[in-house]
Amino acid sequence: MEGPFHMTSLFGTYINVNSDDVPPQFITNPPHSSFSICFTNNDGKIFGGIVGGRIIADDVVYVNAIITNGFDVVVAKIDTENDSD
Repeated sequence: MEGPFHMTSLFGTYINVNSDDVPPQFITNPPHSSFSICFTNNDGKIFGGIVGGRIIADDVVYVNAIITNGFDVVVAKIDTENDSD
């Protein structure tokens, strides 16, 4: 797509598969990295999807990033049968 759009969000995950700290489930279940984007056009219509190529910005883009040096995978069990009213 081309044209004047306003980017409302760009969200994604990048995993370096060459790292020794990557859990095996990320290596065997691609994609390792994925990015999604949402933007609006001049008519206010909202578009979104998965980024499949290069994105070129016409203005400043601010990036917030979290860099980890290893992590643990934690699974939480949520009990939905017992409601405490």
